[in-house]
Amino acid sequence: MRTNQPPSDAPTRPLNSRSATEVGVAAYATELAAGIDLAGQVLPRTQQAYVTDLSQFAKYLHTRIAGPTVGNVTADDVIAFCEHLLVQGRQPRTIARKLAALRAFFGFLQKSGIRSDNPAKSVRPPEPAADPPPLSAQQVRALLHLPEADSFTGIRNRAMLELLYGAGLRLDELLALNLSHLDLDGEGLRVQRANGPLPFAPIGEPGTVALRRYLLQRAEALVDREMSEVDVGALFVSARGRRLRPRTVQRVVERYLRILDRAQGGWERERTRRRHGAGTLRSACERHLVEAGADPGLVAMLLGRRSVRVPEQAPSSTAELLARYQSAHPRA
Repeated sequence: MRTNQPPSDAPTRPLNSRSATEVGVAAYATELAAGIDLAGQVLPRTQQAYVTDLSQFAKYLHTRIAGPTVGNVTADDVIAFCEHLLVQGRQPRTIARKLAALRAFFGFLQKSGIRSDNPAKSVRPPEPAADPPPLSAQQVRALLHLPEADSFTGIRNRAMLELLYGAGLRLDELLALNLSHLDLDGEGLRVQRANGPLPFAPIGEPGTVALRRYLLQRAEALVDREMSEVDVGALFVSARGRRLRPRTVQRVVERYLRILDRAQGGWERERTRRRHGAGTLRSACERHLVEAGADPGLVAMLLGRRSVRVPEQAPSSTAELLARYQSAHPRA
């Protein structure tokens, strides 16, 4: 996976207020990589996003300031950057994320004694549009039938959608799956989560059928590939045999969600109805389980949600968990 690392030839001299913005970003990237940050340790994917956002900001500053430095950026520059992103069609959520990166960056400069203020602290992102209504069970069924049924990518995408919804997986959990994690005879898989492994996650019969079909296509697509160029153990791969990247899967899910929304609301409603990638299916899984009468213990165990208290009556065995899942999940 490509990462954004500070340039290897970055200057080693101490950072000061006259240092170029790019030099300040490189110094902050080094601090993030070392696990040193005002808010504590930052996850690798968040580090990558921060460095990408800050590099974009540093590049933008050259359109406003002759020789931008870490010391001459003002709140007006930050506001102008947000307005620039809005004109480009960036979503308010995206702008809010980039603004969070700027606040953290200037907070780092304050902590280092380079600046006495944080020009991004008082800037507020644009108000996000109201979230679209959650997907109904009928909409999920329609969504799952959108991938092409006669191509490797279509069959693979159907299997990914089934797992995102059927097991309520996070995007990173889906991408981390290996062939060894599957238990198709038991209609489940093992998921490694940040708060510990989940020995068994049900996926239901439709998910199992979709996976079996994909595995056949996967074998046919990779049979003539040089094994040294293939991520042999990875479950979801490209036609070239490489483990999929997060943005690739997000684009796949977003494309099908747009097709679904256009079919229901027309092109003029697409922007206001736009849904938010893989998390939409995870949210639908949670909602539909609860609406079907699943108890909080099942939902918490399945989704790995720390915010949901697991009651004493939580499933005590794989068999009980599977039985309760099959009685509640629409795709069981």
